[in-house]
Amino acid sequence: MSGVGDHEISGTYEYKSAFVRRYVAEGIEQGMVQGIFQGLDQGLDKGLEKGLEKGLKRGLAQGRARSILTVLSVRDVEVAEEKRERILDCADLEVLSVWLRRAVTARTVAELFD
Repeated sequence: MSGVGDHEISGTYEYKSAFVRRYVAEGIEQGMVQGIFQGLDQGLDKGLEKGLEKGLKRGLAQGRARSILTVLSVRDVEVAEEKRERILDCADLEVLSVWLRRAVTARTVAELFD
């Protein structure tokens, strides 16, 4: 028994009507376009979320690094340019927190990094 239903199940059904072929092709094309746009939207959303998170962390790190330098300055602890750059270039919030606590009592900038 080889009816239309058998061909549809096996995936070999050929659309005999030009009308059906045209609208099936348009439907497939529209589905592909819609899928591409949905994928782009999802990718942009994830990228934006990750970018904002990364930017926020970097901003927090920069603020903490400046706080360290302010504390050292107020306490009249000299900071060589290379050490200043090391502090400002650090992006690890935990490390910066340790350095900030140490800056409160440090007599030299070297004490931050011990």
